[in-house]
Amino acid sequence: MISVAASDATLSVTTPVCTLSLHSYTGCDIDGLYSITVTVNCPLGISGNGSPNPAASPAPIICTSVFFAMPRSPVSSSYYLAYNSSTAKPSADAFCRTQPGGFGGAGAYRSLRLPDSFASQASLWVTEDLATGEVCTGLQCEALGIVECIPLGAAAAAVDGLGNVGCRNSGVKNVGNGNSGTNSIGNNNQGSYIYGDYGTPYAA
Repeated sequence: MISVAASDATLSVTTPVCTLSLHSYTGCDIDGLYSITVTVNCPLGISGNGSPNPAASPAPIICTSVFFAMPRSPVSSSYYLAYNSSTAKPSADAFCRTQPGGFGGAGAYRSLRLPDSFASQASLWVTEDLATGEVCTGLQCEALGIVECIPLGAAAAAVDGLGNVGCRNSGVKNVGNGNSGTNSIGNNNQGSYIYGDYGTPYAA
């Protein structure tokens, strides 16, 4: 089933059927945004005059979490924070508690390897595992690409119907705030598979 918010659709009406020109969809990963057309019955949250049904409008999301893209080790700021499946959560928690702002711990996080297109910079890709102290250099090293830090007493960011984690995201499976596109981790990115903030430093 394809599910989108009314604000993501361009709507033309043929009563009693509404035709929506959609710009994102769920169900599979995509390399970019596509325009597809789907026909749905008007009672599914859209009235016959093309306006959203107030009863179906989503509740506003309150942003409390802060997302840190490409976090650095609090022990050595020249190293990225390493990802290890068995130590990722404690490492992410420890990172958040060292940041100013009164964070109680970590919520969502995602792992990242340096894209092959940046192989010439492999010597600069150095990670440190907070739990073990292990330092790793090169393309084989996996880092925490993003960490959600949650203020004390607050809840983790919600996941919307398109798999986005955070606030003000449009597109599919983004993690962070203010992203527009697909599978980006970070903040304020426009495009697909972008790792970092504002479109930098890495794009697959």
